[in-house]
Amino acid sequence: MKILLIPGHGDGDPGAIGNGFNEADLTRELLKLIKSKLSKFAEVSVFNINKNPYTFLKRNKYNFKKYDYVFEIHFNAAAYDRTGDGRTTGTEILVHPNEKTVKVEKTILKRIETIGFRNRGVKVRTNLQNMNIIKGGQNVSY
Repeated sequence: MKILLIPGHGDGDPGAIGNGFNEADLTRELLKLIKSKLSKFAEVSVFNINKNPYTFLKRNKYNFKKYDYVFEIHFNAAAYDRTGDGRTTGTEILVHPNEKTVKVEKTILKRIETIGFRNRGVKVRTNLQNMNIIKGGQNVSY
């Protein structure tokens, strides 16, 4: 299996910012950890970490068809949620409506839940550019 990891934001776009952290840096840190673990089971590549994938794909074509699965990493922030209110904390995975099954995504969420994060479930979205290019346009699982 060939997997591509994409870190969200970057190249001047920090993403969510809070508590001395920015999303772009955190996605790149987590990407390294995921790659080291996942490489034991699959062939793992990394999208150029010096680029913002959103702005890059807005202006450029990229062939995702050489991968079986694309995993894009993001962190989202909840305003005024320092202690967690149970509604805006946790983790979720976003998928395109053309995804035939979400078994892998549900398994990932269950594993993340075991380390203490609230499982917010798998959510279907239609308004995400990268997802629409990768799954909607090139039919690669995302």
